[in-house]
Amino acid sequence: MARAMDAPSDLALPGVAPSPVMRRIRLALRILFVAAAVGAAAAHLGLGWPGAVGPDMRTTIFEGRAGSYYGHQEPMFGFLWSILLAFVSMPVGVVACFVAQIALYWTAAAMFADAALARGRSLAALGIAAVACAPPFVGMLPSVESNIQTAVAWLAAAAIAATRRGRGAALLWGALLWYGFVIRSGMVLALLPAAFACRRLARPDARLRAVGAFALVFAVACQGASFLTTKFVLGDPTRASVMSVSRLFDLAGVHQLTGVHHVPAFAVPPGHTAAEVMANYTPKMCSGLFWRQDGKPVFRLARDRAQGDEVAAAWWRTVREEPMAWLQVKLRYAALFLHIGVEWADGFWLDSASNEDVGLPSLGPPGSSPLDRYGSATGRTVLWKGWFWLLATGVFVLGGFALRLQHAAAAAAAYAAALASIVPHLLFGQAVLARYHVIPFALCFVAIALTLLGSRVRRAPASQQAA
Repeated sequence: MARAMDAPSDLALPGVAPSPVMRRIRLALRILFVAAAVGAAAAHLGLGWPGAVGPDMRTTIFEGRAGSYYGHQEPMFGFLWSILLAFVSMPVGVVACFVAQIALYWTAAAMFADAALARGRSLAALGIAAVACAPPFVGMLPSVESNIQTAVAWLAAAAIAATRRGRGAALLWGALLWYGFVIRSGMVLALLPAAFACRRLARPDARLRAVGAFALVFAVACQGASFLTTKFVLGDPTRASVMSVSRLFDLAGVHQLTGVHHVPAFAVPPGHTAAEVMANYTPKMCSGLFWRQDGKPVFRLARDRAQGDEVAAAWWRTVREEPMAWLQVKLRYAALFLHIGVEWADGFWLDSASNEDVGLPSLGPPGSSPLDRYGSATGRTVLWKGWFWLLATGVFVLGGFALRLQHAAAAAAAYAAALASIVPHLLFGQAVLARYHVIPFALCFVAIALTLLGSRVRRAPASQQAA
């Protein structure tokens, strides 16, 4: 078992033994694709160097360095940063994460494409390469941020489960699934189908019930470990602050439609009214209500559980009294998040505003880097739109079932994970930004790749079934 992880799975074996000439052609194509992946990774590193760190990531890193966690950002992510910073300096740690996520992404894409070429499916390999080069991945991957790292980790986990066998491979894809979850614990609904997909790929002959049981136990174990560590090791930081952002954002939306609000008094700045603050409301971005630099009044966030409970009570009262208005607010946000009727994908420029705070040079003003210009050139296309990715992937997955493809169940599970990953945003979302779409897009990538790799499953003749 020492080299078990190096053993390719059945995905990498052609169904019929090719001729010597065909084997040489396939080998040449595989070398070419690997070289292309290495070149793409190198270009990505060069264009995005040294990575982009925004304000949210800065908060996570500095909480990790201080060893104090306040709950507005993911505490477990900060804890992992505290471990990393015990061994390396802050700039080295950020650059290492940037290099790792770029390298891991293109390695995963190359593994999927190589598996297709090993089976003589050059068109499938080209399709996988085309998805890998989609604008959201090319544009957003240099951002050192939890959404990007979860997306890359789960994409790599699926690639390993699909193309490698053995205990070492299982430990690696399990670790990647765990890592992607603990740094984005809101993805707990997506973790279950993602674990199902990986287990199904690793054990294609296992019963679906057994695969489902494994996925459930794995998800519960990950959630339990994260909860216990946060509660007993990290000081049980309250999530009152981040939840008050979501709930006050909803209250402002309902107020815009009805003129009614129940905003707690502590949240209103002295000398102003809640209505004055909520005049800054925009349906797709919460920042105007909480963080401004133009002198206009903003809400004050909950600082402890008692204030968080006040906001929660106001939110529940609003939902009870104005259910249709609240539903309209959530549906409007869902349409914006999926880019339905939206011309331009927001927030696709790399945010390096905090690079200098972590000891790295900035990438320049937003829109100035080559990757930002690429985003500007493609930002109005469907390739950035959430509805397009979900619709196109759904067609692939349904086609896989219709054609009885080998990995239809795993592809469907990956697609279910993509759908589940947007649920927290639709329920608690506060901003429509491109980085929030990278996780569902990466899971759609997995579903598309598995569909392209799957071979038709033929039923055995009746005589064989009877035997």
